[in-house]
Amino acid sequence: MRHTRILARVGAALALVVPLCAGAVAAWAAAGETIFTEHFSSPVGGLPPGWTGSGKIVTDTGYGEPRSLRIDDTSATSYPGARSKLIAVKPESFYDLTLYTHTDHAGDGGVIRVIVEQFATTPSQAVGDRIGLRWLDIPVTRTWRLNTLNFTTAGRAASIRIGLYPAYVGVEHQGRAWFDELTVTTAASATDPLLDATGDPVTVSSVVNDPQPMSPGIFWNRMPEAPADAAVSERSLWSYPLLRRHFLALNLAMPRVVRAAHDTMEANALTTSKYVQAPKTGDVITPEAQRVVAKDIRYRPIVSPHPYNTGKYTPVYYPRRTQDYLADDVEESLLPVMTLTGDAAFTARAGELVAFLRYSQWTADGDNDFNRLEYPAEFTATPAYRGGWDSMFNWRWLDAYGYTWKLHEPDHHVNADVAKAMVRAFELTGDRTGLDAATEFVTHQIPRYGWHTGLWQGKRYYWTEYNPSGGTNPKLDATDNVQALVARAAAMVGHHRQDRRMLEYARGLLWYCVREWVSDGRWYYDGAENPMNQRAAISHDMAVLIPLLDTAAYLLKAGVGLDDALPTLTRAYEYYQEARVHEVGKSPFRAAPFNRIHDGQGAKLAPEWDGQAWKVTAFFTANRAGTGLTVADVPPALSPAGSLPGTFPVTVTKLIPPQSTTGEWTAEEHTFTATPDQLRAGVATGLSIQPGDLFRLSYRVPGEPGAWTSMPTAAFGFRLGNETRTVRTTVPSPAFPTVATADTYISLASRLSLPGQASLAIG
Repeated sequence: MRHTRILARVGAALALVVPLCAGAVAAWAAAGETIFTEHFSSPVGGLPPGWTGSGKIVTDTGYGEPRSLRIDDTSATSYPGARSKLIAVKPESFYDLTLYTHTDHAGDGGVIRVIVEQFATTPSQAVGDRIGLRWLDIPVTRTWRLNTLNFTTAGRAASIRIGLYPAYVGVEHQGRAWFDELTVTTAASATDPLLDATGDPVTVSSVVNDPQPMSPGIFWNRMPEAPADAAVSERSLWSYPLLRRHFLALNLAMPRVVRAAHDTMEANALTTSKYVQAPKTGDVITPEAQRVVAKDIRYRPIVSPHPYNTGKYTPVYYPRRTQDYLADDVEESLLPVMTLTGDAAFTARAGELVAFLRYSQWTADGDNDFNRLEYPAEFTATPAYRGGWDSMFNWRWLDAYGYTWKLHEPDHHVNADVAKAMVRAFELTGDRTGLDAATEFVTHQIPRYGWHTGLWQGKRYYWTEYNPSGGTNPKLDATDNVQALVARAAAMVGHHRQDRRMLEYARGLLWYCVREWVSDGRWYYDGAENPMNQRAAISHDMAVLIPLLDTAAYLLKAGVGLDDALPTLTRAYEYYQEARVHEVGKSPFRAAPFNRIHDGQGAKLAPEWDGQAWKVTAFFTANRAGTGLTVADVPPALSPAGSLPGTFPVTVTKLIPPQSTTGEWTAEEHTFTATPDQLRAGVATGLSIQPGDLFRLSYRVPGEPGAWTSMPTAAFGFRLGNETRTVRTTVPSPAFPTVATADTYISLASRLSLPGQASLAIG
């Protein structure tokens, strides 16, 4: 009878204590099945059966009758609390937890906290790793207070554990609290507001969730068209400081590094790679065996375990992440160095890997040449995979959200990276098949992952699921980096196809990521729609930021205004520029690419013979504000007859971008007279710098025509507060000369980093 009376009171009071976000259901969902209840009646002086931790059942007070659980926190170094036994739940289901609390003193500023931990293990199994977390902070009150926590279980959740703490948020807080009438019931729907990673509400409205795979016609026709703003499309992309500071540079050392990486992979090539395990040294894949060429597969792709350095998920070789060897800013990427050098070997190898990606793409009739010919025993024609690539799964993987990936199944966020590589191949080679392949992917694979949208700050956002949608698949699996990767693919294809629905989807995915950053102050792994969000996992921040920068460039090129998003992207960029976002052992490190471009980027070109002397040129793109710019270089001795004059002019030019696509760069020249020793030590220019500023150092030295054999780096220094910062340039290798000159530096950076010209004739 007591339990029935309490439930009636709970039902009457719920609407008064639950904060609702805009767009949330105003009426409380009908009470469902009670899956757990604890009256804290016995044993007096101890904890209920199965509970652990601190606290005891007392008889001096209670909500309905004078019995309740009292927990005292007198520790300044820990959080005393009581934890329930494991309670069975269903995955991706909605629950309401209700509980009465009170205290007889306010302690020293802490709060009462109720925590719900989620586990993939059942109550009959040992507790495994926590896969989800929700909590409720309760103000301290001297009278009994009804509290409600609404939560949604994760895709793999099989049990929960409830924790009760009297004085939380800072171990220095102390106090005691009483707890009574703890109940968990099923709910008909999610009635809790959208919460960020710290548990604070995120106000959204007009939310529509349709978690099912759709035909491309239904999905894309459901999308509005992004407006085209001529003022945006006619503005030079280099006029945006954020794009200049990140993209306006050339890494002239890349050709040598890429050649060395691919030579190593060729030297360790496998005649037989299929179903072969990579050798290990301890827990690490032997370095020379981590990524190797497979001679037994058409187009000689690069195969690796996964991850390539540990084989944690699978130690078996497979052609995965081929896109990284084509169009990523890493030491193996061929398309950038092909463009920088015009080298035939780079061009041929890039062509092989692009051909392999065409070979491994699923077709309209569900065929896949790579899967069918190379792994025939594992091939099944699957039309639903149309446009995707067989690029990862040679093992069946149960992911953290509860979906098991099938052998050879495409996943759209990794495949979105493949689409990027194919579009870049089209832009840099003119081969339209790359764009066609990427279009197939965006058109047919994205609709498999459900339709999710809403309004935040009055503007529409979209999000796409981590796993294919529909049926019993996980559906509450929003992940920040997935939104960014898919946004980039949609923006790139939308730009070239002039498809304003794809552009709108890319814009809305970007807006979702802006919402996540504003809400959380960084990009955690999970999104707010994901019940695992409050684990605040840190791992893929750069896999959000870098794709969003690309996405922004393509949207702006297509005339999609981003005035609302660019300030947040800039703040996020500067946060990660400073933040040491991961921990390796006890040594924090700055995530790539900021380990390389923290203060700026520089490149020193190969010396150019102008008919009378050697011209030396170096460029510097600033990535922060500073004062007192200095330039330093070692003047080369380029021929036996060459001799350096006692003094010579050194010119430092600030290059100012045009505001429109038809405008010209302008120059502010500052010329100084320096001795060779002064240039080696650093010439003070007196100039200040701002993020995105581009400077050119140039001077001439006498000599004779001939070949240069080596070249030291140049250095650009500046003052940042009381510190002196120095950025050293990359330099080319004589063995891998580049086509970069003082006149082509900016155009090459544009070609390598910014959207290619839209192809008007492409339908």
